[in-house]
Amino acid sequence: LNVKEVAKAVLVKTDSGYAMVVVPAAKYVDFAKVKKALKAKKVSMAKETDITTVLKTKIGLIHPFGTLYGLPVLVDNSLLKQKKLVASAGSYTESLELKPQDFEKAVQPIKGSFSK
Repeated sequence: LNVKEVAKAVLVKTDSGYAMVVVPAAKYVDFAKVKKALKAKKVSMAKETDITTVLKTKIGLIHPFGTLYGLPVLVDNSLLKQKKLVASAGSYTESLELKPQDFEKAVQPIKGSFSK
């Protein structure tokens, strides 16, 4: 498993609602770049209560398919350049492995540089 292929999904709160940002697991979300991409005034990490309310799931079980919740999804370009993408399957014990092209086709994310 290549560490560059492992992704994490992060729920962020904006002045107009929520969004999901998918970045390499070993990196941080670049909130300034997310703010610019969403044309938002404010962007911050969502609280744990937001995760349980908006995603109706437990902490640590966020999968990258934010579109299932009607959320915009932003994906870091570096993940789309990998041979495969490994992310949470919404379970503490199972992961999902898929081609970045398939993820892109299913989610139609906003693409850009969103990690640092």
